[in-house]
Amino acid sequence: MTIELTCLMGVMDETYSLRHTIETLHHRLVSEAFEIVISVSPYTSNDSLEVLKDLVLKYKNILVLKEKDPGIGGAYRTAIEGSSGKFLVLMSSDLETDPSLVPILLEEKKRSNSADIICVSRWIKKDAFSGYSLIQLLLNSIFQKLVRLVTGTAITDFTYAFRIYDASQIRDLEFKELRHGFFLESLLLPMSRGARISEIPGSWMSRSEGIRHIKVWDYFSYVRVLGRFARQKYFRGK
Repeated sequence: MTIELTCLMGVMDETYSLRHTIETLHHRLVSEAFEIVISVSPYTSNDSLEVLKDLVLKYKNILVLKEKDPGIGGAYRTAIEGSSGKFLVLMSSDLETDPSLVPILLEEKKRSNSADIICVSRWIKKDAFSGYSLIQLLLNSIFQKLVRLVTGTAITDFTYAFRIYDASQIRDLEFKELRHGFFLESLLLPMSRGARISEIPGSWMSRSEGIRHIKVWDYFSYVRVLGRFARQKYFRGK
């Protein structure tokens, strides 16, 4: 059977959110040929692994892989390598990405002939952030504007790890980033190859269980990725 869609995610310490995400996908994508590829790490909690065992027994389209490289970027790189879908959805298992939006992304992708990647943006509609501090909002807004300036595009959200790809746009990329900057790199690299990108509005809600795993130094990985893109763009221009 040809797999139309692969949903990619990493799992750390979520249980209820993980189960809700998987069950929502199966409820909303009932008519689609899809798979879920989940990457786990040595730090994934035992409770999460137990939930995964139950879900794998219940649903036959879930593939659980051990990350080949450390870090959240390494986890998603492993999931991408293990995918077989025509389209790939980058998302999370902690409900910071709304699983009910996945069929909307898929339908938009099927309908659109002008976009290779469709991103969910938290900056299109008002009050799309829940549980995000004012300083986080300010810094995020400044960085989004900086990336728009460097790339010369009108995209509003470069860092939200919720988007759908033509698989051909991402499977053969040579990623360098293992930290959270991977989420920016996985958009800028296809852009540098001419990928066409559009957006749909969405919301972000802070995870309600476990802990946020992004550290202060992880934010610098976004700057590192943007700097690398800017240097390559400058030297190509020369």
